[in-house]
Amino acid sequence: MDSASEDMDSSPLSQSPAGLTCDEGLSLYLDHLTLRGRSPATIRTYAGSVGGFFRFLAGRGWEPATTPAASVRTTEIAAFLLAATRAGKKPATRSAYLTALTAFFRFLILHHHYP
Repeated sequence: MDSASEDMDSSPLSQSPAGLTCDEGLSLYLDHLTLRGRSPATIRTYAGSVGGFFRFLAGRGWEPATTPAASVRTTEIAAFLLAATRAGKKPATRSAYLTALTAFFRFLILHHHYP
């Protein structure tokens, strides 16, 4: 095996029995957006939206640094959007949250990190 393969095999992502954590998934996704040439403003917006969702999860006892991304279900996303509605967030903001979360989870699905 060459050294590049050995480096990949020893990465914490490839050895995690529970799969990619939420934080690891977000980091990979933001790197993907950067490599795809998305604007810094788009990357900040998506990072803020997904990060806001992760803060919401943390407030409910889910730690994004250790929670497998694959354990997140639509019920958590719906609860986040409901909380945003109750907090008075405008429809455009809630739509931006949903767009960012949809794109994030689509990325995880396409890269085999989400069932």
